[in-house]
Order: sequence, then structure tokens, then C-alpha cells
Amino acid sequence: MLVLDNFFPLKLIDSVIAESYNYQWMFTKKDLATDLYWTNLLFGENYDEDDDSKNLKFFKNFNAEQCWEFFKKKTNCGLTNDNLESSYVNGLTYGLESYAHIDSDKKNFVTVIIYLCENWNSHWGGETVFFSGEFVNNPINDIFYTHEIIKTVLPRHNRIVLFDGNIVHAVRPISKSFKGLRKTMMFKIKNKNIKEFEKLCS
Repeated sequence: MLVLDNFFPLKLIDSVIAESYNYQWMFTKKDLATDLYWTNLLFGENYDEDDDSKNLKFFKNFNAEQCWEFFKKKTNCGLTNDNLESSYVNGLTYGLESYAHIDSDKKNFVTVIIYLCENWNSHWGGETVFFSGEFVNNPINDIFYTHEIIKTVLPRHNRIVLFDGNIVHAVRPISKSFKGLRKTMMFKIKNKNIKEFEKLCS
């Protein structure tokens, strides 16, 4: 796992944050109907069953492509567009929750979280927490008793987190003292190992 601060040029990350205020967020999550929050797909297969378009392309109304191009260059890991499985934005407010989950059961799969916030107060909650142990799809048993929190990461302006996609993680609930939308952008990277980034990111 790798936490990197001040990753993007300020002009770039601030333009993405500014754009996120005017972005057309959707209150849905079709892969689990009971787990609803604000989201939208930026790159990858379209999750909308009513849309037959499966072309891999960035939406034109978000600066995700510029962030991806900068990420590829700065990490110096030989990334190509073929490595990007998907990119999307998520938003959480007070009263919405994120369940503990993994992003992939595949090997060589890396998740990148980009926090889209100008600032963050620790009283607001909303930390990304990472758990030990394997993911249990039926949480009635082992997940309650064998998992421990091994790392907690607060949102911070221009901070990113890279981690192995099979690590169990979740977002802690947001405090009612926070009146806005906790926003993140994700890159889901296939055919790369987290150790490649640990060695080459600076």
C-alpha cells in the first residue's frame, strides 16, 4: 500500500475538483442495489444495461484522462491504456455508507484512489480503512471476528492511495457536521503489481 501526497500538479487537481462541483452525479449503484451513493463511470464498460455501447473511452466532461496521462508518466511503470480497466467517481454524504469489500479477486490488480477535496477535517470522518484477512462474501461469520483495521487514510487535498485490489477496505461513515460531498476518483489497473509502484513512485 502506498500513500502519496502532493501527487498531481496543483492546476490539474484543482481543475478536477472545480469540475466535480458541476458534474452530473448519479445516485445509483447497479452492482448492488442496496448500496447506493453518488457515482458515475468515466472509463470502461458501460454498466447501464439499456446502453449497448461498450466502447472504452473517457467521458468528455471530466479531466480524468489528463490525470491518467500524468499518472502513467509519473509512476514510470510502463503503463498503457490497456492497463486501465475502469475509472469512475464516487461521492458520499452523511447518512450513506460503504460496505467492506475488495475491488478484484484477480492477481496483479491495483486500485488508485484520488481524493477530490480542497481540505478535510478529521471530525468529518470519511476515512478509507483497510482490513487484514481475506474477504468473506457472507459476512455473518469470519469477517466479524478475524478482521482487524491495519491502516486508516484520511482524505486530503492532492492525496492518492495505491493498494492491491484484493485488500478488504471500506469508507467510514461521514459525520453530520460535514455538509458536502466526499468525492473520490478511482483508477482500476490490471496486469500490474503494487510492488512495481512501490519501487518506482517518488
